Amino acid sequence: MELRELLIEVFESNTLIKGVVSNKTKASELDINKIDIKPVLLKSEIFIQFTNYVGNQVLHENLNIYEAEKKLLRYMESDFKQMVLFTKDRDYQMLVSKKGKVKIISKEPSKNLVEISHNRQKQYILKEGTPYSFLTYLGVMTEEGKVKQQRYDKFKQLNR
Repeated sequence: MELRELLIEVFESNTLIKGVVSNKTKASELDINKIDIKPVLLKSEIFIQFTNYVGNQVLHENLNIYEAEKKLLRYMESDFKQMVLFTKDRDYQMLVSKKGKVKIISKEPSKNLVEISHNRQKQYILKEGTPYSFLTYLGVMTEEGKVKQQRYDKFKQLNR
């Protein structure tokens, strides 16, 4: 299987869990040392989020699957020697030799599914939206179970 075909298959089938692009070539002129990629759900559409590590900065970029595929191919052609993709079905490791030959190694999956929503719901012991009489009495919550804005720090403290 070719690298381009593999990227298209992984992105279009929506099986990507996480990916890492690393091992920068000596000839590379990029400032990026490493790239983490993951799917992220924004406005009910799936994007691929690139987390670029530049020195001590971390820069994020969200691309659609076609732009992400083109960018990864460009990186693997000239700037990086290794990419690992963790998917629901398999783990793929791509290695690029000094002569530019791509070797793809496929293994059993090692990662579990993660939440791809950009704004994840907090996992509190006391649920927001559920009315608790003692929190209402303390003035942290309304009768309907909504946490008062000025008392949100107290709500987080009680959950800790």
